Amino acid sequence: MLADIFRRICSFMFFVFFLNGSVIVFATDYYIDSNNGNDNNDGTSPDSPWKTLRRVSGMTFQPGDNIYFKRGTMYSGCAVIKGDGTKNNPITVSAYGSGDPPKFTNPNYNDHNGNAMQIRGDYVIVENLYFHKGVSQFLCKWDKENILLTVSYSRKCIL
Repeated sequence: MLADIFRRICSFMFFVFFLNGSVIVFATDYYIDSNNGNDNNDGTSPDSPWKTLRRVSGMTFQPGDNIYFKRGTMYSGCAVIKGDGTKNNPITVSAYGSGDPPKFTNPNYNDHNGNAMQIRGDYVIVENLYFHKGVSQFLCKWDKENILLTVSYSRKCIL
């Protein structure tokens, strides 16, 4: 009797977690607003966004997570995006709201070599962001397992 119940539970769990050959991921959307956010917020809705790059850099993101910076905002320093997505569930860094893309700069070479963003994971998509006026020739850097991809040689770059 107990063995039959256990077998049914295992079958159900296998079905739930491996439906159509892919793992169900419980992803989270995170929101950042440098004007109206607060790092004490949970950051999981546009009504309770985080404020700083420091709060973003302190997280390790999971597959499927989305990190949204509010359009029309500006950020100075380096956002370090940690965590690995997967092929089917990448981590996405993008914008939300209306208006100009969020602007990123890092005028301090001693702060992450002047990078405005560093990606420290696999399967991370960066889109709809504006990098400008950094002191480093590399405004956005992706570094994982001896692979280095940089956005460079431009004072303005939209990804």
